[in-house]
Amino acid sequence: MAEKTQAAKVLAEKHGFSCEGLKRVLHSLRTSMTREIKKKQEQEGFVINWKFYGHMQFLEEEIIKSLLSEKTLWNEEETITLIYFYRENPCIWNHCSVEYRDRNANNLAMEKLKDMLKRFTEDEIKNH
Repeated sequence: MAEKTQAAKVLAEKHGFSCEGLKRVLHSLRTSMTREIKKKQEQEGFVINWKFYGHMQFLEEEIIKSLLSEKTLWNEEETITLIYFYRENPCIWNHCSVEYRDRNANNLAMEKLKDMLKRFTEDEIKNH
C-alpha cells in the first residue's frame, strides 16, 4: 500500500493536484467509464463517444467482471437498507443540498452506510 500511496503523491504533484484531488479525478474517470460500459451493454448498437474511452479502455475487462458479479451480490434486504439510507441522507446524493458539499458529512454518512453493509466496498455501494 505504501507504494500505491507514494505513486499517487508523485502523480498528484506532477499534475498539480492534491492526493485527495487526484483520488476524486480517478474515481470520476472510473465512474464515467463504468457508466459508458453499462450503456453499451444495455443498448444494442450503442457506440461510446466519450473522449476518454480510448485512454480508459484498459479497465473495461475488469469493470465488466465487476458488473457481472454485482448483479448477484445484493439481496433484497441489503437493497432495501441502501434505499432507506439514501432517502434519509441526502448529503450523499442530493447535489442541491448544502450538506452534499460538506465532505465531512458526506464521509461520515458513507462510513455509517459501509458499517451497515459490511460485506461491500464503497465502490460496490455507490455503483449499486
